[in-house]
Amino acid sequence: MTVHDSLCVSPGVDVRRYAWCYSQAVWSFGVVLPMLAEDIDGAQRAGQGHLLTYVARLVAEYCATAIYLVRAFPRPLPPTSVRAVVAIRAIKDDSLRALIQDLIFDQGSEPDATADMCRQAISRTISIIGPVPELIDRDERHRAIGHARYWLSFIAQIGEGEGDYLPGVRAVPDPRPGQVDSSSPRQGPNCKKGKL
Repeated sequence: MTVHDSLCVSPGVDVRRYAWCYSQAVWSFGVVLPMLAEDIDGAQRAGQGHLLTYVARLVAEYCATAIYLVRAFPRPLPPTSVRAVVAIRAIKDDSLRALIQDLIFDQGSEPDATADMCRQAISRTISIIGPVPELIDRDERHRAIGHARYWLSFIAQIGEGEGDYLPGVRAVPDPRPGQVDSSSPRQGPNCKKGKL
């Protein structure tokens, strides 16, 4: 499935807002989750409870924000100081909201329980936002670069190139024959500005 195939997921959402929110969820927040999972494993193995508590808060904030982005489509995001609280309030699933709240506000769980809660939050978040690029493994990094190319092409096609999406970054035209010229925004059947 390419990024273009997923456009019908959120009917009624402006395509530019969808692109900004979904790509922020995946590339700014979701992409960090596998790395935080490794930090959780390391802190648990080393018996570093304070580090585990710190990383658990990060996991909760990133999970909550990623879910918020793909469910509520906020643009712009609230300021960092209140982002997690706003994002948590927008999570409709009571058990997931409670799990993330427990991680953020550290309910004094045992380190092993905290680590398990983090893994559960990461797993449930990825099941909501979809697969996220893993940048830890070399082969996965190559796949992530390919996936990023599709996102950049999509962003260019809808005319969202620079601005607050990726300041100073322009999409590279897709050289493959038969593909939409990504250097020309708003060309192709699925690249119309407006509602889906």
